[in-house]
Amino acid sequence: MRETERYLFLKGRYAESARLGEQAIVKLPHDRDAAVYLGYDYYNLGRYDDVLALVSRYEGVLPKEANFPLLAGHVHKQNQLLQQAIDDFSRALQKDPKMFEALVSRGYVRNDMQDAQAAIQDFEPALKLNPDSGIARLGLAYSYLQLHRSREALEDTNKAEKLLGENGATHMARATAYRQMRILDKAVQEYRVALKYSPDDLKLHMALADALYHARHYGQSINELEVALRELNASKPGKNLFGFFGESGFGKRRNRLPQDPGGFFGAPLDGRAHSTVQARI
Repeated sequence: MRETERYLFLKGRYAESARLGEQAIVKLPHDRDAAVYLGYDYYNLGRYDDVLALVSRYEGVLPKEANFPLLAGHVHKQNQLLQQAIDDFSRALQKDPKMFEALVSRGYVRNDMQDAQAAIQDFEPALKLNPDSGIARLGLAYSYLQLHRSREALEDTNKAEKLLGENGATHMARATAYRQMRILDKAVQEYRVALKYSPDDLKLHMALADALYHARHYGQSINELEVALRELNASKPGKNLFGFFGESGFGKRRNRLPQDPGGFFGAPLDGRAHSTVQARI
């Protein structure tokens, strides 16, 4: 039964895998593999309450298992309970200080919380564990951007892109770095490419309009604002675009970094919620 659960899980047949897992933990309540796979089945099915219930039960049954607090952290991150997510990832790292995914996940949450220095302390050891991780490298680049260490951010973004392939998040990071450095034409180019990956992203449209404005391309900036207005009306009818300026930082010299690029990768990290399980079971 456990091997069939694993097979179905690895094939992405999470509902079938979960049904077997539920049967397995009844017959084998202390079986670590069955419980961990079931937790990731629930996560991939979006059954977050079931994930948390399973974690609450099994942290007492298998107190040394780091995957349970890791799972709780992913759920709390999805629900924007960021401090709880940090606490969960920290608990996972207490159980396993070399748990790569917990380090990287906590780093991304710390970036979301604008705590770049703490995030760097997660990404650097993660990269020592896995120097070829594009996700960790990109997270480090975003930390550098928060600190306006733009050239270091560019260097790590380029490294991340070689590992991950071209994607919207790397173009957004480069655009932000160029914008900080006032190399505005390059920032505009990068924002335009990032928008190809996420054409409905209102804040990206606003960032592009801002870069065009500071580059004195006023007509193009107005055009981009009109696109942003259409997007805003489509997503939030009746909201005033000019009330959005304060959120986006439009027209201000100081750049505010866009948040965790999870929208480009899915969650957690690279869309593979079970990546640690695959490596550790």
